[in-house]
Amino acid sequence: MDALRRWVLHPFLFAVVPVAMLLAQNLTQIKPGLGLRAVVAAALLAGAMLLVLRLLLRDWRKAGLITTLFLILFFTYGHIYSTIKETELSGVLIGRHRYLGPLFVGFFFLGALLIWRRLKDPARLTEALNIIGLIALIFPIFQIVSFQLRLITAPASPTLVQGAAGGLAFAEGQTPPDIYYMILDAYTRDDVLEEVFEYDNTHFLESLEEQGFYVAYCSLSNYAQTELSLASSLNFNHLEALDERLAPGSANRSPLWPLINQSAVRTILEDLGYSTVAFETGYYWTQLDDADYYLTQNSSALEVMEAVGGVNSFEVMLLNTTGALAVTDGISKLPDLVTETINYPNQKIRERLLYNFDRLDTIAPEIESPKFVFAHIVAPHEPFVFGPQGENIALEGRDSAADYVPAYRDQLNYVNIRTLEIVENILSQSRTPPIIIIQGDHGAGPVRNEERMAILNAIYLPGGSEGLYQNISPVNTFRVIFNRFFGGDYDLVEDASYYSIYDVPYQFTEISDTRLDCGEPSSP
Repeated sequence: MDALRRWVLHPFLFAVVPVAMLLAQNLTQIKPGLGLRAVVAAALLAGAMLLVLRLLLRDWRKAGLITTLFLILFFTYGHIYSTIKETELSGVLIGRHRYLGPLFVGFFFLGALLIWRRLKDPARLTEALNIIGLIALIFPIFQIVSFQLRLITAPASPTLVQGAAGGLAFAEGQTPPDIYYMILDAYTRDDVLEEVFEYDNTHFLESLEEQGFYVAYCSLSNYAQTELSLASSLNFNHLEALDERLAPGSANRSPLWPLINQSAVRTILEDLGYSTVAFETGYYWTQLDDADYYLTQNSSALEVMEAVGGVNSFEVMLLNTTGALAVTDGISKLPDLVTETINYPNQKIRERLLYNFDRLDTIAPEIESPKFVFAHIVAPHEPFVFGPQGENIALEGRDSAADYVPAYRDQLNYVNIRTLEIVENILSQSRTPPIIIIQGDHGAGPVRNEERMAILNAIYLPGGSEGLYQNISPVNTFRVIFNRFFGGDYDLVEDASYYSIYDVPYQFTEISDTRLDCGEPSSP
């Protein structure tokens, strides 16, 4: 304990804790590696300020206390600003940098003066802050480490063993078709697009139908979240039948990851001689980086730019919670590199999506058949990085709830353009007519529960749409395909739709379709 009084550790701890906490809160969306540079930068900031103050005050403990005071104010500024941004007091909008900034500066100088002139025993406060900082750091570190361990050690569901091809086989003398499974994340159904987003999707759907697609106009997703939805569709069963751990009361998502990465669909097709083709998505649980062909940009120009000083999306998120927000909001002309990366923090996501679209465009003749192509396209889901014709979209004006509808509509329009191009190229370049499945994993974000479950579901089957029906849901997609093309004998399961929120993913509410001519979800 004596060391905790002598060593001035707390400035470094209070510099790293906010970064670690933000990482821990976003583990399912952000790789921890994206925060490494922010951790180093925060520690260097703390060390530089501590050293300068030590030279001025000639007292390590007081220098450390003033440094920690600055760090606390710096890392809480953005949170407080966001909280009171729209708050009025006697008709005055107090959530402005012109008021909050000077207030924080005043607190800092007052606190620094009290520490320098009035504090008699800095050792005791140093010890307390060291202990508080260590305890505060333990929690996010534990979350990050335990999450990574669950990711590495997540046991496969026993159900996956049943995914072996068994008696399935392609008809003798016929060439197995390539199978394309394209998940357009958060792509909602045409009626919701029209009612909520004022978007007429007729041209896109009719274009698919002209190409030979069957559009299931009454399709609902089985689940409201990507992990749940894909775990179900790729194992062609409801979650309760796949793993007993996926039950109400549990918030553990780790059993879902092997259900997606080593799914029954993938296992069956690989047993039948198919190669698996997958793409980098930014979501570790849909990247299938052990696929036969894993397509990624590797070292793009953007990554090089980030390495030499640009900021990544996590760092922008972090900066917006700190006192740097006052600087970035107040300076109209920053150096080009910083301006570009702050205004376009999701540029890497845009580049990844463009790469995936481009590779899907050319993949048919390049990779030997038969192949199972799994493409999780994280669009029209936010972040919004495309205008209606693919224009680059800045963050400003696209990050509020009010802007969601036009931004979603614009991004969906570009997704439509690229999807039709991809479909046309696949069909024209495939030597054997392929199977193409284009589905939303769930619907758009800020809508009613039943509207979130309504999805795009368009399927191209060689020889016609036999076996398909209007309210088919993703859970039955591969049952129909395996029965029709591979001699399977799978009974169709109920096309039930289960809504849940993120915090309690397995606490379900069953949803019925609201489209007037669709009726209750059911199998044919």
